[in-house]
Amino acid sequence: MNHQFDILSDPGAQVIRSYGLVHRGAGTDGQDIALDTTLLVDVDGRERWRHVSQTLSDIPTTEEILTRIRETTKPVPNSKP
Repeated sequence: MNHQFDILSDPGAQVIRSYGLVHRGAGTDGQDIALDTTLLVDVDGRERWRHVSQTLSDIPTTEEILTRIRETTKPVPNSKP
């Protein structure tokens, strides 16, 4: 399988602020840092799934993330009026 995905670098913290994922003052020198979050965003920029981890053991596994990707990319059947 050959899949491509983007990884975000956000040194100015603009993106984490726009998603409400800032842990204010929690950095080593009191700076704002990102909450430990796994975020699935579709090609249109819409958030499809979010998991904010409370601990390291709460971070989703690779299989959990792949399951969420599969669930959010399933074709939606045409609904009848």
